[in-house]
Amino acid sequence: MEKTILIGDKEVKMKSTGSLIWIYRTNFKSDFLKDLISMQKDLEKGNNDISNVNMEVFEKIAWCMAKSADPSIPEIEKWLDQFGMFDIMLALPEIMTLISDNMEQLNNSKKKLEAIQK
Repeated sequence: MEKTILIGDKEVKMKSTGSLIWIYRTNFKSDFLKDLISMQKDLEKGNNDISNVNMEVFEKIAWCMAKSADPSIPEIEKWLDQFGMFDIMLALPEIMTLISDNMEQLNNSKKKLEAIQK
């Protein structure tokens, strides 16, 4: 899935595909799904209050989604530097929606595969 999201005053193309997990793992030496699930639990605990989110994980996910859509973007520090201090945080709901839509597709695919295997 691909979507252009406004972060601050900049349009940023974001992509949530299989390469996202690979980009995350190779750049941050961490498990994308574990970090994503942890971030989602933090959101749920705080009744979707974004102040409960580990912003470091979220920034990494956002950067990987942008990198997946446009391999020419700079390293994460330079990429984040082009935005205002709270711009990424304010874009969180839209970015999480894109991730959720992709996870829903994954769940549907799993259900289809399970039905085929029966």
